[in-house]
This record gives sequence, C-alpha cells and structure tokens, in this order.
Amino acid sequence: MIFTSIFKRFFIAPLVASLLIAGLVSLALSILSQDASQQATLTVRKVNLAVLPPPPKPKSQQQKSQVDSAPDIQLNVDGGGVNMEFQITEALQDMAVTELPEIKVQNSQNSLVDILNFDWQAFGLSDLDETPRLLTDLKVRFPESLKRKGVRSAEVELAVLIDEHGGVLLKNIIRNQYPELNTAIKKLISQARFSIPKKDGVAVQASFNWPLEFADS
Repeated sequence: MIFTSIFKRFFIAPLVASLLIAGLVSLALSILSQDASQQATLTVRKVNLAVLPPPPKPKSQQQKSQVDSAPDIQLNVDGGGVNMEFQITEALQDMAVTELPEIKVQNSQNSLVDILNFDWQAFGLSDLDETPRLLTDLKVRFPESLKRKGVRSAEVELAVLIDEHGGVLLKNIIRNQYPELNTAIKKLISQARFSIPKKDGVAVQASFNWPLEFADS
C-alpha cells in the first residue's frame, strides 16, 4: 500500500499534469493554425477609383473663351485721311444698323424758350399816345368739324401783346368755348400786324384783351 501511494504521488500525478499541459499546448497550436489558415485565405482585391471629370468653367470664362475663339474682322474706315481700325466678332456681323428718322426742329416765336426769356412788361392801351390800328386783313377758315356740329359762329377773347414792331404775341386764351378753334387762333395771331404802339413818341410794348368773333361766311 505504501508503495502504491508513493507510486501515484511521484509518477502518476506528474504524468497527468504533463498530459494536461501537452493537451493545452496542442489546443493552442490548433487555434493559432486555424487563425493563420483564415488569414491565408483572405483575398486582396484592387479597387479602381473612377476619375471624376473636371468641373465646368464659370459662365463668364466660357463666354470669354468663346469670344476669344471667334475670328476678328478688320475694317478700315476712311475718315478724312485717317484710318481707323475696328475689331468685331462674327456675332456682331448680323446686327442691322437702323437709321433714325430725321427730326426737324422749327423755331417759333411762341416756343417755351422764347416765352421764358421774353419781357412781358407792357403799357395798357390807355397809357399810349394813340390806340394801335390793325393793319392786316385776317383770313382763317372756319373749322369743318364745327360746321358738322351746326356751329356757324363763335366768340373768343385773347390776351395779346403788341411788340415795338407791331407784331402780335399770344399771352393767353381767356375765353374759347370750342377747342377746335385753337389752330385758327394761332394762325390769326401769326397774320396780325398793328401800328407800332408809342408812349411819348417812343416805341413800346402794349398789352390788351382782344375780343374776336369767328363766323362761317
């Protein structure tokens, strides 16, 4: 019995321990070999990245490049012996030149500039040496538009000024029932000439209210 106990203590126990250690070592080696095999089976694939196209040019640069790429056209214009060189692009070739209508400006004694600059200071008829006399026959056509309305006569009153030469200027239309007569009034004023108004023998301007009657003769 003593021999059996000693044998188990000194021989069997270390043997069991050795077997356990050997088993643990082989288990660890097995696990490591599995990890190595898994790592060995990994496939490395090459990924090709798509190359993105460059961003479009700004609009201003595109227009500039288009303008720069257009061929230039040389024009030589004679201007009194001096050559003037112009550069235009094809985009401007089809542009039509529009001729502006000629505007004719006629000076009138009743224009705004004349009215603003004119000296309207004048004497009344009672201040003159004598009353000015009408020297011209006044002939104007009675408006057809008034005839169609059955109007055969019309009275108007005008504020006028006689200058130092006997010419007549219209200051204002005081009374006129029919606007159709405005053209006839202006024509009448342009025809009228008076004797020169005088004050103490000196030619002056005179102003007065002039009543007139237009009639269909």
